[in-house]
Amino acid sequence: MVREDRNLRISAVVCTYSNASLLRRTLDSLVKQTLPPQEYEIIVVDNNSTDNTREVVHGFQKRGSHQIHYVLETTQGLSAARNTGIQHSSGPIISFIDDDAEADPNWLAAVVEAFSQNPDAWAVGGNTFAIWDAKRPAWLKDDFLSDLSIQDRGPDKLKLTVGENILGANCSFRREVFVEIGYFPTDLGRVGKSLLAGEEAELCQRIHLQGKGMYHIPDVVVFHHVTPERMTRSYLNRRLYFSGISRAFWLARVYGVAFASHDLQEWLLRFALGVLSDGRRFLTLKRPNHTLFRHWTWFRFCAGYARGLRHVRTLEPGQDSHRPAHNLPAKEAASTSISPMNSRRRSPYRRLVDFLTTRYPTISTLGRLGRWALITLKNTPLGIGCIGLVVVVGLYIAGALVEPLRWYLIGTASGLSLLWGGLLALSYSRLWLDRITTEQTEQLSDLRSDIGDLKRFAGEWAPKLGLDLDARELAHIADHILLAEDTCIGRLSGDIETMLLRVLVAHSVKEPNLEVLEIGTMFGVGVATIHEYCRGFFGNVHITVIDPLNGYYGKAQPRPLDRIPITRDIFVGNMKRMNVPETDYTIIEKLSSEDEAIEQASRRRYSLLVIDGNHSYSGVKRDFSNYRQLVKRDGYIIFDDYGNPDWPGLTDFIDKEVAGMPELKLIGVDVNIAVFKVIAPYEPIKKFDSRERKQVTRRRMSG
Repeated sequence: MVREDRNLRISAVVCTYSNASLLRRTLDSLVKQTLPPQEYEIIVVDNNSTDNTREVVHGFQKRGSHQIHYVLETTQGLSAARNTGIQHSSGPIISFIDDDAEADPNWLAAVVEAFSQNPDAWAVGGNTFAIWDAKRPAWLKDDFLSDLSIQDRGPDKLKLTVGENILGANCSFRREVFVEIGYFPTDLGRVGKSLLAGEEAELCQRIHLQGKGMYHIPDVVVFHHVTPERMTRSYLNRRLYFSGISRAFWLARVYGVAFASHDLQEWLLRFALGVLSDGRRFLTLKRPNHTLFRHWTWFRFCAGYARGLRHVRTLEPGQDSHRPAHNLPAKEAASTSISPMNSRRRSPYRRLVDFLTTRYPTISTLGRLGRWALITLKNTPLGIGCIGLVVVVGLYIAGALVEPLRWYLIGTASGLSLLWGGLLALSYSRLWLDRITTEQTEQLSDLRSDIGDLKRFAGEWAPKLGLDLDARELAHIADHILLAEDTCIGRLSGDIETMLLRVLVAHSVKEPNLEVLEIGTMFGVGVATIHEYCRGFFGNVHITVIDPLNGYYGKAQPRPLDRIPITRDIFVGNMKRMNVPETDYTIIEKLSSEDEAIEQASRRRYSLLVIDGNHSYSGVKRDFSNYRQLVKRDGYIIFDDYGNPDWPGLTDFIDKEVAGMPELKLIGVDVNIAVFKVIAPYEPIKKFDSRERKQVTRRRMSG
């Protein structure tokens, strides 16, 4: 229910649950704003409170000086209450403040000014300072404040980038956010006394994926109460554990399970390195100890993260309990577990790694850590072993010197020696059995280190495709591509730069939905990567592939480079691993020259056509002639391996017959890819007289 009031500039929403004593302070701070009372409204959403919340709100309403509205939301949960507040608000800007926070007198005025000065902003946050309701414990250091909804980003204005969020206790949005990309997810956020969170983080990432602005404005200030029960170790333990679960849920939803798994591994690596760097504190065992407790809360966070991620992985099709009621741009898939058929095709080592990654991510991460250490010290093969030996010997010596902890330290040293040996064996095996991934990792490392080349790539292609990208974002996409290849069976059909350009072209499509047709897909890693990256930018992403999937170039044999068979089972398994739902892809298991393949493909119209099939002159000409009419206006056609000396016929056909077509515009050529844009509808020229031919050509030029 939206009220029409042209004088309103902003709506302040307070969601509350049985917190009447602090709510009174919140409302008192809101009625003392410097913004004129007729320019803002206050909406209090009561989420089934059992105290005198209603009476507190009615007391402020009786004053009659401000527009204060009381709304009862019977569906339990912070997200449900916030969505109700949005529906009952009428201002073009909607600000949220917690019921245990107090707004600075200039809070709403600063929010209005921030949106006025930053037209591209869809979200604004600011500094949130603490009000300590009891004496702050000595062990509660500043690095715990963010876990208590306290945030100080400093006195400067900042434009937040992908991965950064604004705090839920002090966040403001344009109304267009909820109209265009949806409300808060009702399956995330506090429910009663539960500590589940992440609803504003998920919404912020969807805003980032839409390319909209998000700012930190230092003048937007809120003061948050820290009650005595929150100044305890037990509360922080629970808070960090549920923070890990929440991060797994929203990160897997927005960016995919593969990305969330990689993020968990990075957190575990930070935890392991932090423990090693502060190992001396573990030996002294001084308690209470801030550093020890910080590591323990990190462990609790990672444990919650692993639990949440494990739950996401075990979802069956149609059981996506993390999908909110509103429509999200990102679509999750079901389980990423490997089917028995696909597992039998893989080596025993790969099956072991998949099992450990799914069931025991900590062990898998330690293996990756060992592999990284071996790669780092590859010029000194005994270096990592010497480090392990020093640690073990040090523990044995400490056990001999410290009588009360002798057997504890000796047992720890023995366990570490076994673990270190296992990690060495696992890491050496990983290096030997996964040479291709290592080559791609080194290739990516070279690409990311050559920042000048990435700047050239971004400077050349971003303007051509209408994208706002820099070298750092390109490096992130390249890392994303490598992660996708590492997740799937098989490998990309080209190198990372080639796939990077395909992703950028797909991203640049100016339509609400993305339809991709790829001729010649092999393992499906490329189209899965496009789906994984682009699904957050489009309402729906659908992939159609044309490939017989019966071997390398129809010879019923494995691809020579990696000896992995090209089959339908491999393709479908890779789609599952990349969380591509079955409804989001169509397999046309035919040769592209067959009439049945052309008929099936003609049931859709496409925004992107990738021609990567038969590379001979006649082959690429046949594919282009049969499928180019299926590409929409302002869509793109990509020719792979243009300029490759191994396929001169493909290059000759594009130069002689495609480049001069008036309905196509050459966007650019790079990394053996030619990109054309369809600027006019295709109309085939039949073999009739010259007068009719000229008429058709004239219509093309004018269109």
